[in-house]
Amino acid sequence: MIQEGSISDPTVDADNAVGVVEFWGGKTAYYYHSRTTAHGYDNCIEIIDTEGKVWVNLVPHHHRVQILNSSGIVQDATPGWIDRYREASVTELERFRAVVLEGKELLLLLTTAYFGLQIALALQESLRTGRKIGFDDNGVRKEQEGGVAKH
Repeated sequence: MIQEGSISDPTVDADNAVGVVEFWGGKTAYYYHSRTTAHGYDNCIEIIDTEGKVWVNLVPHHHRVQILNSSGIVQDATPGWIDRYREASVTELERFRAVVLEGKELLLLLTTAYFGLQIALALQESLRTGRKIGFDDNGVRKEQEGGVAKH
């Protein structure tokens, strides 16, 4: 399911969106994305399980400096995508070079990356069609019946 705010082109993209992914075994992931927030680029994930939850990038910030005073807590926002992911992009390129030129192992299995891509493509399809997209616990897409995935 996708809930969107402003949309650049509703057939392919959203400036502000929430993607909800329900996994088997009681796990749910919420993907929040915004390119147009007042505090800059924002992209975070919240994963909820029956035993707890994990937040990734829930509070976007430019650096680790926070100022606490009588006005509250202040920190610099992340101005844009490139600023948010600059260090990660350099690290990924360095690791890729090491894999190709030095024979180092990949840190992520290609099957894991492929499944992540399938989730992203299903979220984009859900945005375009308004339908829920389903997968079984082996990552195989479920057949659709009346626009809703069979459970």
